[in-house]
Amino acid sequence: MPLFGSADGLTYQQALRALGWFLDREGYQNCRIIEQEDGLVLQVARAGEEPHGFQSFLLTRDELIALARDAAASRAQPPGSPESTPA
Repeated sequence: MPLFGSADGLTYQQALRALGWFLDREGYQNCRIIEQEDGLVLQVARAGEEPHGFQSFLLTRDELIALARDAAASRAQPPGSPESTPA
């Protein structure tokens, strides 16, 4: 199954928007995104960490879809509510 553009409608825009939400929520910076057949490899470092202190995650298609749903739900919360405030 292709990573993007199949019947469930996950697009690059949705995936990248969800990744941005995830990065902000977790306080990550210095992001690298690598597309692979089985998902997106996300390499990140937290603010103030050494540039070589990257952590790597493989986000599968199912995880990206769930992340996009969570990001969309968080945008539905009023600004400043506990549910919409990054952790």
